[in-house]
Amino acid sequence: SIESFTGVIMCRFFICLLIILKKWCTFVTIYKSLFTQRYMKKFRFTIVYAIFTILVALYTTVQARQTREEYIEKYKSIAVEHMERYGIPASITMAQGILESDAGNSTLSLSSNNHFGIKCKKNWTGRKVYHDDDAKGECFRAYPSVEESYADHAEFLDKQPRYESLFAYPSDDYRNWAKGLKAAGYATAPDYAERLIAIIEAMHLYKLDVQSGQGDANVSTNSDEDINKLWESHKAVSDDQVNP
Repeated sequence: SIESFTGVIMCRFFICLLIILKKWCTFVTIYKSLFTQRYMKKFRFTIVYAIFTILVALYTTVQARQTREEYIEKYKSIAVEHMERYGIPASITMAQGILESDAGNSTLSLSSNNHFGIKCKKNWTGRKVYHDDDAKGECFRAYPSVEESYADHAEFLDKQPRYESLFAYPSDDYRNWAKGLKAAGYATAPDYAERLIAIIEAMHLYKLDVQSGQGDANVSTNSDEDINKLWESHKAVSDDQVNP
């Protein structure tokens, strides 16, 4: 009968549909398996490559780490030039550069040539980088060269009203300059002035201030431990201030 024939057709149709669905599921499973294997191989390669790159970068960083002596030799002439032009002690400029940039080895200095930790502020129109400091993702000035960072540092101190009182001190009075920078709010560290003084005395940077820069720094080979001892001897507690 027609009803029986129709029933057979429908039954065969559903059987074929089930077979197709089964094959489709098998295909999808195989495809997923192949895709996962391929993806995992690629993922493993990426991880290995990333680890290798990091290790190479760390090795290069360790190998290429600049010493304080090398840093002073490289930039002391700029510090002396700015002392003669603006009246900022060369020893202060060098000590701030060493402290703020870790002698040119810090992440901020390497990524932006910013050697004095100067933040963007409202009037900054140059390139910017973001770096964790007192707060996360703070805006710092970026420079095309280290020399431009030094130039901006001198201009920054010369033009900011809060640092105006510092210029009453002679250019060989690094102690009062260090204390004045802290008092004016250049850094938040309570012992900022003592850190600067310790670096200046350990590295004999005060010799740069002699006779309007005619002196030369007898670069010391004092270790970080020696500098820390000097730093401890100068420590004095003072209130936190805002950053530059």
